[in-house]
Amino acid sequence: MVYSDTLKGKRLLILGGAIQCLKVVDAAKELGVYTIITDVFAQPEVIEAADESLTYSVLDVEGLYQWCLKNPVDGILNFCVDPSQRTHQILCERFGFPCYGTKEQYRIMTDKAAFKQLCIENGVDVIPEYSETHLEDVEYPVLVKPASSSGSRGTKVCYNQEDLRLGLTAAKDISKNGQALIEKYLYGHPDFSMSYLIIDGEPYLTRTLDRYVGCPEDNLQRQCICARCPSVFTDLYLEKAHENVKRMLRNLGLQNATVFMQGFIDGDKFRFYDPGLRFSGAEYERMLKSATGIDVVKAFVAYALGEPLTPLADQLKNDVFLLGGKCGLQLFIVAYPGKICSVSGVEEVSAIPEVIKVVQKHVVGYEVPDTGDVTRRIFEIVTLSENNKEAICAVIDSIRDRLSIRDMDGHEMLTPMIEINRMYG
Repeated sequence: MVYSDTLKGKRLLILGGAIQCLKVVDAAKELGVYTIITDVFAQPEVIEAADESLTYSVLDVEGLYQWCLKNPVDGILNFCVDPSQRTHQILCERFGFPCYGTKEQYRIMTDKAAFKQLCIENGVDVIPEYSETHLEDVEYPVLVKPASSSGSRGTKVCYNQEDLRLGLTAAKDISKNGQALIEKYLYGHPDFSMSYLIIDGEPYLTRTLDRYVGCPEDNLQRQCICARCPSVFTDLYLEKAHENVKRMLRNLGLQNATVFMQGFIDGDKFRFYDPGLRFSGAEYERMLKSATGIDVVKAFVAYALGEPLTPLADQLKNDVFLLGGKCGLQLFIVAYPGKICSVSGVEEVSAIPEVIKVVQKHVVGYEVPDTGDVTRRIFEIVTLSENNKEAICAVIDSIRDRLSIRDMDGHEMLTPMIEINRMYG
């Protein structure tokens, strides 16, 4: 795509300073855009790359609004940060900037219960749900979770009624609307996710992937350790769910937006449970660019500053989600609890030809918590290889042989990486 020279010198406020936002800063600077990031917990690499950094929380709508009144910007972008979805919408509405959606669209796509109802109304399958008023009808195990929250916080697998009552209390405490959901527990079913870009009202499928979680003995049974693109279930998805999902996105009225959804495959049904009116937060965009040449990050930076997305539509018509016949992996390298004393092999891993990007989330001195969530992720490694078992296995083995994280006693902290047979079982 060719971008207007008028973008040069424009000021873009980026909500979030996580390491995933670094590619947004880089893309903006390639366009000559002045970049401003804001985040209480911004990563040093992102602060250093940006032209300017603020310490406002991404939830501080009024503080950011007043700052923008005194320091005018030409656009605001939330790329992948979950908590700032509504902040993005409110600020863009006040200043008249392009945004992914309206207040109502953001409400539906950030409230799991509202999203579930939207799916049902449009023939998109969801996970079966139980009513809190009829707990005697529950068939265990079930998953209880906040109706409105970010990530997997507050979720709990429950195996009996007492377990469930405790889980409901905890989930409601975290939920933004004080409500909780009780759903059939589908652990062990294939975990599937996809993304669409909506341009001028038309949805284009850009990603399908299979998510593989870690082992229960490592407390990683709810944590993704590997995502594979395209999904081995892509053909089944196109046959069984794609058209209904596209109709749902059209009926929601989205015009220029990015959406992702996560779900489980139950027989021939794709049961979705989690949406996002934003990019997913992983490094898929680098993978897509490497495989197809399409730079969606740059396109959405330009969109935030008033450029149309229409030219991007032609590039997305050619089944880009197939990655040109290649296989992409997002490997989430997870550590056991403890304090990181040394990290080695990063340069060697980066030099592997199939490795596109190595994103290091934590450094020496970081205390890996004894949790089962994303705080235990130390690296995200993005690869693109030939789409066959031998090639994929060789890439994983090469990374495993080179990378090491050790604690203060010299013990290896890396948990086992994905076993290739899980992708071909």
